Amino acid sequence: SSLSLVGFAGILGSNARTLATWVRTTSNGQIVRWGDSSVSGGAFGVSVTSNEATVGVVCSSGGHCGTASVVDGSWHHVAIVAPAGFSSTEALIFVDGMLQVESNGVNSRDLDTVAGEDVVVGEGFQGSLDDLRIYNRALTVAEVRALVANRPCAVDADCEDGNACTAASCLASGVCEMTSVACSPQSQVWQ
Repeated sequence: SSLSLVGFAGILGSNARTLATWVRTTSNGQIVRWGDSSVSGGAFGVSVTSNEATVGVVCSSGGHCGTASVVDGSWHHVAIVAPAGFSSTEALIFVDGMLQVESNGVNSRDLDTVAGEDVVVGEGFQGSLDDLRIYNRALTVAEVRALVANRPCAVDADCEDGNACTAASCLASGVCEMTSVACSPQSQVWQ
């Protein structure tokens, strides 16, 4: 099933936008979409899909995908940040606060989202979504990471890679000591 946000057409034109949400799934599916898909570049969407290299990655409009798989049944925070006047390959994709620096932005095109269908959440999505947020601006890296910071990290991370520790402190070895994640948020389950 899906949820239509009646009366909310989403962020239109080439205006800046950010979509952020927690996802838990074991399969591909549409997280959110809006606009008019019959017009080239007229729709905006975020989905979990498979690219040529990885099953279950986060993708935004135009086939611009991250590289980290999120289809492991665990909770993951995903965010798509698009500055004003963006093209599909300029959108920044974050998974668990980490910028997906390598992507397969195969269809670079200017996006000019036009009014069409209201925002639709969870169409074809199987799993859980929690705390879905749509902003009418491009969040900073620090703001995206702050959205993730209220949950502990699931794995160790290298403190030197620019991905700051969100749940612990850096050890002398340069590794972030983190606790395991055990999230049970109140969420919408999609089937």
